Amino acid sequence: MKFTLQLPRLLWMRAIAIGFAFLLSCGLWGQVALAQDSTVNYNGTNLSERDMSDTDYVGTTFVNANMKRTNFHKSRLMGATLTRGYLEEADLSEANLTASLLDRASLVRANLRDANLTSAIITSTSWKDAIIEGADFSDAILDRAAIDYLCGYASGTNSSTGIDTRESLGCS
Repeated sequence: MKFTLQLPRLLWMRAIAIGFAFLLSCGLWGQVALAQDSTVNYNGTNLSERDMSDTDYVGTTFVNANMKRTNFHKSRLMGATLTRGYLEEADLSEANLTASLLDRASLVRANLRDANLTSAIITSTSWKDAIIEGADFSDAILDRAAIDYLCGYASGTNSSTGIDTRESLGCS
């Protein structure tokens, strides 16, 4: 009986070894490791006044990070999590924030000129004096009060998507 209990374990170990050998022989193991290394966690860090422009931050987390006056100009932040991020006076101009999460963030006086916020979730966020000229909010989820506030001064057309800012917000 003891032998039959060990047989399945031996089979599993052999299958795992064969799987690793396959990944190594196909060159996929290095790609898997590279994918893990490219995701950085900036949760709770002080990134204020840093130049992080024109860089890939796809899927990166910036939860509760201080990014005051940080330069994200032309950065790729698709799927990034910026929950409770402090982005006061940050430069997010021409940044791609598609499908990002910006709930409870502070975007006070932030520059979002020509940013792509398509399908982003941006709830309970502070927008006071944010620059949104040419920003694309298509399919983004925002609070009704935020939409009303932003529609009060929204203007421009996004140069990448060709979408009018007022139209993307659903302004009347």
